[in-house]
Amino acid sequence: MHRNLCSLLAAAAMCCVGGTAMAQTAVGNPGFEDPILGQAPPAAGNWATFFGGPPILDASVSTTAPRTGLSALHLQSTGASNTFVGAQQPLTGISPGASYTLKIWARTAGNINNAVEYRMEWQDSNGTGIGDQFALTTRIDAALTGSYQQFTLTAAAPAGAARANLVLDVQTFSFNPLTPMFDTEVFIDDVTFVQTPGQNACCAASGACSVALVGACPAGTTPLAVNSTCTVNNCPQPTPPVRCCGTTGACLMLSASVCTGFGATAGAANSTCTPNTCLPTSACRADYNQNGQLEVADIFSFLNAWFAGCP
Repeated sequence: MHRNLCSLLAAAAMCCVGGTAMAQTAVGNPGFEDPILGQAPPAAGNWATFFGGPPILDASVSTTAPRTGLSALHLQSTGASNTFVGAQQPLTGISPGASYTLKIWARTAGNINNAVEYRMEWQDSNGTGIGDQFALTTRIDAALTGSYQQFTLTAAAPAGAARANLVLDVQTFSFNPLTPMFDTEVFIDDVTFVQTPGQNACCAASGACSVALVGACPAGTTPLAVNSTCTVNNCPQPTPPVRCCGTTGACLMLSASVCTGFGATAGAANSTCTPNTCLPTSACRADYNQNGQLEVADIFSFLNAWFAGCP
């Protein structure tokens, strides 16, 4: 129920911005060097705070213990159960199927008796959540110390995803019943969110398949979709060459389409130039129908041409 309250507050904030242009995939104010918005709709290029209720909740920029620069995000929840406090920032420019990595640096700022979390939430172009909003929630409170550590979360954007909402929060929904203390305080700094270089299949003109990082297919090859592989070769295969007879009687092995494109005569599938059965077009050909065989059908083809007035 309390999770649902948090979800509704975040969803309501997203609805408030409607179709307003939002931040691109680069995180705005990643080191919290600039002020952040109070409890307000998420803003392009900045963080907005959200709260679950009193008594002592804080989400603000602090100059006490930055990792880099002059300040860091300070989150604190003290004195009440079943509440939360945090900051969120929406980003657009998400590509379905691509992988994204969210990284934060965090350390203790006081007691750690409750959950400290971060996550990314997938949304469509209208800001509507896709799937479970909390599916990627990652708790870090048990790992926090008095020194900054980096925490990393990577996930693939689902079908229909166009936005990602980054969330940093402290919550007191869960606690140790033997020591039910509601007192958690943390610093967070230097947040990054980038598309993780994935891989894709690269198709050569020969139909051969290789795998490379996205954007790094060898010259002359064609990339398939992000995260495609060569486990099954889905590269277009070239048409097998056939005998191609020129007007001089010369024989080359070419694709049928290329052969006829030159005005030459293409043989049947699997035909070859060994032996060369091509004849000059001005010669008297025993293989009159040019199928590579001498047969009775050549006589009838010749007679049909004779009675039709062969030029």
